[in-house]
Amino acid sequence: MPRPNAELVGLLEAMLETARSGELQELFGVVRYDNGEYDAEYTTGDLGHMLAQVRTEVIRAQIDAAEPAEPEETRH
Repeated sequence: MPRPNAELVGLLEAMLETARSGELQELFGVVRYDNGEYDAEYTTGDLGHMLAQVRTEVIRAQIDAAEPAEPEETRH
């Protein structure tokens, strides 16, 4: 049996509390299961706007991944 990802569980618990308080109104999520399969779930009143935001985050993630790491300090 796979072990729970504590960081993921914490994130979902925090999001659930925010949703219960009424502050979280819409969500678009992509998930990967332990068998490697992906799925997406969403609840939104404006899917077009939500998808535009998701695309923006994808572009940001791609930029972050493409940026070279900062060089380590050289010792003299």
